[in-house]
Amino acid sequence: MAHFRRLSVRVSGKELLHSIDLDIARRQSLAILGPNGSGKTTLMRVFSGELRPWSGDPDTVCELFGRTHWNIFELRHRLGMVSMDLQNAFHHQTKAREVILSGFFESMDVYRHHQVNDEMRQRCLALASMLKVESLMDREYRTLSLGEARRVLIARALVHDPETLILDEPMTGLDIVARQGFLGDMEALIRAGTAIVLITHELEDIPKGMDQVLMIKEGRILAHGPISRTLDDERLSDLFGIPLKVKWKHGRASMEMAGQ
Repeated sequence: MAHFRRLSVRVSGKELLHSIDLDIARRQSLAILGPNGSGKTTLMRVFSGELRPWSGDPDTVCELFGRTHWNIFELRHRLGMVSMDLQNAFHHQTKAREVILSGFFESMDVYRHHQVNDEMRQRCLALASMLKVESLMDREYRTLSLGEARRVLIARALVHDPETLILDEPMTGLDIVARQGFLGDMEALIRAGTAIVLITHELEDIPKGMDQVLMIKEGRILAHGPISRTLDDERLSDLFGIPLKVKWKHGRASMEMAGQ
């Protein structure tokens, strides 16, 4: 899915990612973990094609699905994206149904020139049913709860059956009930064969079934490997700069201050 060598990203003269070496296999689920401002979202924007690496290093390699150059719309058929920026981009009067259907056109609504066919409508309803939002289809986007809106956005991201779904801080603002439901949704998607790249600063957000974890700090990779062998007290404490302890329960990880 991704092959990066010596990848750096500069925005307005500031280096946000520093000489990243990273390989992510196709159909592999990955949690990108790090504190706020560590470079997680910048890395997501490289995945999406929104940002290109700094070209000052001739040895830089930035390949997605084996290619260095992409038509951005073609790339987004392979990668489904869900983020707070996307959630805030839709007009509040747009219906949930139109939000999902807009994924076919890479737009922020369904406009007059868009041709919605029966196959698209059926796909929309099937995804709405899978994510338990079929009863919301005629609701205005502004009336949805945060959890409902996220599920609608995931349905939108899945319309093209992408190989990988990228979720940027998807639990932000959700209450405990919605968080547990969202974890269940992610675990169901992973079991069904959808690879998920999850960007988060919360260990509790990582669903069961994640293959790998990437720890990123100050724009550099701190650790990367199988989640069961890489996610330990020492690395986690180094990542966040305070003494922390990893706890496991029913296949999910959480963290607490060391000594508690």
